[in-house]
Amino acid sequence: QRDWSRWCCVVDMDMFYAAVEIRDQPSLAALPVAVGGIGMICTANYVARRYGVRSAMPGFIAQELVRRQGAELRFVPTNFAKYTAEAQVIREVIADYGHYEAHSLDEAYIDITDLVRDRAREGRAKALGPQVAQGQDKAAAEAAAAAAFEGAAPEAADAEDEARAAAELVDEMRAMIKEKTNGLTASAGIAPNFALAKMAADENKPNG
Repeated sequence: QRDWSRWCCVVDMDMFYAAVEIRDQPSLAALPVAVGGIGMICTANYVARRYGVRSAMPGFIAQELVRRQGAELRFVPTNFAKYTAEAQVIREVIADYGHYEAHSLDEAYIDITDLVRDRAREGRAKALGPQVAQGQDKAAAEAAAAAAFEGAAPEAADAEDEARAAAELVDEMRAMIKEKTNGLTASAGIAPNFALAKMAADENKPNG
C-alpha cells in the first residue's frame, strides 16, 4: 500500500559542473560551454544545449554540431575536487532540512516531513493567537482554523497548511544553497514519494 502522507523533496543542481566553472569564469556565461574534453562531455551549459549538446556526448561530435551552427564550443576540463567541495557545502545546507541521501554530487533526496509538519503547526498556532486572545475557547478556535478555507474538512485544511509549509521550506533551502555557494541555483520537486519529486524537479528547470 502506498504511503501518501510523506513530504519528499528532490534537489537537483542546475548544470552543476558547468555552473561552477561559469561562476568562477563569468566571461563564459554567454558562450556554449561543455565540461569535459574532445573525448567525452560530462555536462554542458544551457547555451550549449540550445545547439543540441548533451551530457555524455562525445566532445568531437558536440564541437562539430555547434560549429555547423556558426559558433564555437568552449571546453573546460573537469575538476572533481572543486565540484566535490561545492557538493559538501550544498549537503551541509540540506542536512538542516531532514534526513537525506545523495547518490551523485549534484542531486539529493530529502525527507522533509517532520519539518513541514512543525512549520504547519507553527502557522496554525499563529493563526489561533488572536482568536484565543479574544476569549474564544482554544478547542473551538482550533476547529475553526482547521476549516478556515471554504468550509473544508479539517484533513484538507491540514494538507493545505502542510503544502504551503513545504513550499516555503524548499524555497528557503534553495535560497540558502544559492547564498552559500555564491550563486549556484538548484531546482527542486516536492511530492509524496521520491519518484514523483524527481519528475517535479525536472519540470521547471533551471532554478525552479
